Amino acid sequence: MKAIRLAAFGAPDALQAVDSPTPEPRPDQMLVRVAGCGVCGHDLLNRAGHFPHTPLPCVMGHEVAGEVVEVGSL
Repeated sequence: MKAIRLAAFGAPDALQAVDSPTPEPRPDQMLVRVAGCGVCGHDLLNRAGHFPHTPLPCVMGHEVAGEVVEVGSL
């Protein structure tokens, strides 16, 4: 899975492009193959450190469109 990870608060170079293992969905989750992901104001504020309780590193982007490829065992 390709992702943009925030390693530390601060400048844009705090963002890292990474390859991570594809996660397994928990019983109450679904796995989505993302076709597109937007960068919004919340992402920019988070990177700048306006939400200091965000656990780091974290994967950026929460406005996505895609296809559900797996669902948990609910």
